[in-house]
Amino acid sequence: MGRCVSLLLITFLLIDVSKSEVGADPTLATVASVSDPHERKNLKLDFLKPGPNHSPGDVIRIQLQALADNDHPYENAGIEVTFRFASPANKSATGPLERFIRMVQSPAYRPMLNHKAASYGELRIEGNQAAQTVVLTISSGERIGYIFILSKQEGGICNKCWMTDGVLLFEVGEELRKT
Repeated sequence: MGRCVSLLLITFLLIDVSKSEVGADPTLATVASVSDPHERKNLKLDFLKPGPNHSPGDVIRIQLQALADNDHPYENAGIEVTFRFASPANKSATGPLERFIRMVQSPAYRPMLNHKAASYGELRIEGNQAAQTVVLTISSGERIGYIFILSKQEGGICNKCWMTDGVLLFEVGEELRKT
Protein backbone atom coordinates (compact mmCIF):
# COMPACT_ATOMS: atom_id res chain seq x y z
CA MET A 1 0.00 0.00 0.00
CA GLY A 2 2.75 2.49 0.96
CA ARG A 3 4.62 1.79 -2.28
CA CYS A 4 1.42 2.45 -4.27
CA VAL A 5 0.91 5.78 -2.49
CA SER A 6 4.54 6.72 -3.26
CA LEU A 7 4.06 5.87 -6.91
CA LEU A 8 0.88 7.94 -7.01
CA LEU A 9 2.74 10.86 -5.47
CA ILE A 10 5.44 10.58 -8.12
CA THR A 11 2.78 10.58 -10.83
CA PHE A 12 1.46 13.93 -9.61
CA LEU A 13 4.80 15.65 -9.07
CA LEU A 14 5.42 18.73 -11.13
CA ILE A 15 8.77 19.03 -12.85
CA ASP A 16 8.30 22.80 -13.13
CA VAL A 17 10.64 23.88 -10.33
CA SER A 18 11.40 27.17 -8.66
CA LYS A 19 15.03 28.08 -8.08
CA SER A 20 16.31 27.92 -4.52
CA GLU A 21 19.97 28.15 -3.64
CA VAL A 22 21.66 25.63 -1.39
CA GLY A 23 23.41 26.78 1.74
CA ALA A 24 20.77 28.89 3.47
CA ASP A 25 20.66 26.72 6.60
CA PRO A 26 22.39 28.70 9.40
CA THR A 27 23.42 25.52 11.24
CA LEU A 28 25.44 24.41 8.23
CA ALA A 29 26.94 27.89 7.91
CA THR A 30 28.09 27.57 11.53
CA VAL A 31 29.79 24.26 10.74
CA ALA A 32 31.48 25.75 7.67
CA SER A 33 32.80 28.67 9.74
CA VAL A 34 34.85 26.43 12.05
CA SER A 35 38.37 27.28 10.89
CA ASP A 36 40.58 24.96 12.97
CA PRO A 37 40.94 21.74 10.90
CA HIS A 38 41.31 19.61 14.05
CA GLU A 39 38.15 21.06 15.51
CA ARG A 40 36.32 20.52 12.21
CA LYS A 41 37.43 16.88 12.01
CA ASN A 42 36.15 16.17 15.53
CA LEU A 43 32.81 17.93 14.97
CA LYS A 44 30.31 15.12 14.38
CA LEU A 45 27.35 17.18 13.16
CA ASP A 46 25.28 15.53 15.89
CA PHE A 47 22.72 18.33 15.76
CA LEU A 48 21.76 17.31 12.20
CA LYS A 49 19.58 14.32 12.92
CA PRO A 50 15.96 13.25 12.50
CA GLY A 51 13.39 14.77 14.80
CA PRO A 52 9.61 15.16 14.83
CA ASN A 53 9.94 18.92 14.26
CA HIS A 54 11.49 18.50 10.79
CA SER A 55 9.02 18.70 7.91
CA PRO A 56 9.60 16.52 4.82
CA GLY A 57 10.93 19.62 3.05
CA ASP A 58 13.35 20.27 5.92
CA VAL A 59 14.66 16.70 5.68
CA ILE A 60 15.32 17.02 1.95
CA ARG A 61 17.03 20.39 2.34
CA ILE A 62 19.19 19.23 5.26
CA GLN A 63 20.38 16.25 3.23
CA LEU A 64 21.08 18.26 0.09
CA GLN A 65 22.87 21.03 1.97
CA ALA A 66 25.05 18.45 3.71
CA LEU A 67 25.86 16.77 0.38
CA ALA A 68 26.63 20.14 -1.25
CA ASP A 69 29.51 20.48 1.21
CA ASN A 70 30.15 16.77 1.62
CA ASP A 71 33.69 16.77 2.99
CA HIS A 72 33.21 19.46 5.65
CA PRO A 73 33.93 19.34 8.48
CA TYR A 74 35.44 15.92 7.65
CA GLU A 75 35.49 13.47 4.74
CA ASN A 76 32.00 12.22 3.77
CA ALA A 77 30.31 14.16 6.59
CA GLY A 78 27.48 15.08 4.21
CA ILE A 79 26.88 11.46 3.29
CA GLU A 80 26.85 10.55 6.99
CA VAL A 81 24.19 13.20 7.69
CA THR A 82 22.17 11.92 4.73
CA PHE A 83 22.36 8.34 6.07
CA ARG A 84 20.99 9.52 9.43
CA PHE A 85 17.84 10.66 7.63
CA ALA A 86 17.41 7.35 5.76
CA SER A 87 14.39 5.40 6.99
CA PRO A 88 14.96 2.08 8.75
CA ALA A 89 13.78 0.24 5.60
CA ASN A 90 16.16 2.30 3.47
CA LYS A 91 19.06 1.65 5.87
CA SER A 92 18.40 -2.08 5.81
CA ALA A 93 18.68 -2.04 2.00
CA THR A 94 21.60 0.40 1.65
CA GLY A 95 23.55 0.20 4.92
CA PRO A 96 25.74 0.06 6.83
CA LEU A 97 27.23 3.55 6.44
CA GLU A 98 30.34 2.33 4.55
CA ARG A 99 28.12 0.66 1.93
CA PHE A 100 25.89 3.74 1.75
CA ILE A 101 28.96 5.92 1.12
CA ARG A 102 29.96 3.71 -1.82
CA MET A 103 26.42 3.91 -3.22
CA VAL A 104 26.31 7.71 -3.01
CA GLN A 105 29.72 7.89 -4.71
CA SER A 106 28.41 5.75 -7.61
CA PRO A 107 27.60 7.45 -10.96
CA ALA A 108 23.85 7.72 -10.27
CA TYR A 109 24.25 9.71 -7.04
CA ARG A 110 27.72 11.29 -7.39
CA PRO A 111 26.24 14.50 -8.90
CA MET A 112 24.65 15.17 -5.50
CA LEU A 113 28.10 15.59 -3.98
CA ASN A 114 29.30 19.19 -3.97
CA HIS A 115 26.51 20.37 -6.29
CA LYS A 116 26.25 24.13 -6.81
CA ALA A 117 22.50 24.77 -6.56
CA ALA A 118 19.17 23.02 -6.06
CA SER A 119 15.76 23.82 -7.51
CA TYR A 120 12.86 22.33 -5.60
CA GLY A 121 9.59 21.19 -7.16
CA GLU A 122 6.29 21.12 -5.33
CA LEU A 123 6.36 19.02 -2.17
CA ARG A 124 3.47 16.53 -2.21
CA ILE A 125 2.25 15.08 1.09
CA GLU A 126 -0.47 12.43 1.37
CA GLY A 127 -0.91 11.14 4.90
CA ASN A 128 2.41 9.68 6.05
CA GLN A 129 3.98 9.74 2.56
CA ALA A 130 5.74 12.64 0.84
CA ALA A 131 7.62 13.19 -2.41
CA GLN A 132 9.46 16.08 -4.01
CA THR A 133 11.40 16.57 -7.21
CA VAL A 134 14.72 18.37 -7.01
CA VAL A 135 16.90 19.49 -9.91
CA LEU A 136 20.56 19.94 -9.01
CA THR A 137 23.04 22.11 -10.87
CA ILE A 138 26.54 20.67 -10.83
CA SER A 139 29.85 22.50 -11.41
CA SER A 140 29.72 21.89 -15.19
CA GLY A 141 26.35 23.65 -15.33
CA GLU A 142 24.52 20.41 -16.12
CA ARG A 143 21.22 19.87 -14.32
CA ILE A 144 20.27 16.48 -12.91
CA GLY A 145 16.91 15.49 -11.43
CA TYR A 146 16.02 13.39 -8.42
CA ILE A 147 12.75 12.43 -6.75
CA PHE A 148 12.91 12.15 -2.96
CA ILE A 149 10.38 9.78 -1.40
CA LEU A 150 9.82 10.04 2.35
CA SER A 151 7.59 8.55 5.00
CA LYS A 152 6.68 9.55 8.53
CA GLN A 153 7.91 6.84 10.86
CA GLU A 154 5.62 5.17 13.38
CA GLY A 155 7.17 3.85 16.58
CA GLY A 156 10.79 3.33 17.50
CA ILE A 157 13.34 6.02 18.27
CA CYS A 158 12.33 8.03 15.20
CA ASN A 159 8.61 8.05 15.96
CA LYS A 160 6.83 10.81 14.01
CA CYS A 161 10.05 11.67 12.12
CA TRP A 162 10.05 12.18 8.36
CA MET A 163 12.77 10.01 6.82
CA THR A 164 13.88 9.24 3.28
CA ASP A 165 12.75 5.90 1.83
CA GLY A 166 14.45 6.40 -1.51
CA VAL A 167 15.85 8.79 -4.08
CA LEU A 168 15.22 8.17 -7.77
CA LEU A 169 17.17 9.69 -10.66
CA PHE A 170 15.06 11.11 -13.48
CA GLU A 171 15.77 12.60 -16.90
CA VAL A 172 15.63 16.40 -16.85
CA GLY A 173 13.87 17.88 -19.87
CA GLU A 174 15.94 19.74 -22.44
CA GLU A 175 14.59 23.13 -21.27
CA LEU A 176 15.99 22.50 -17.76
CA ARG A 177 19.18 20.63 -18.68
CA LYS A 178 21.61 23.60 -18.91
CA THR A 179 21.65 26.78 -16.87
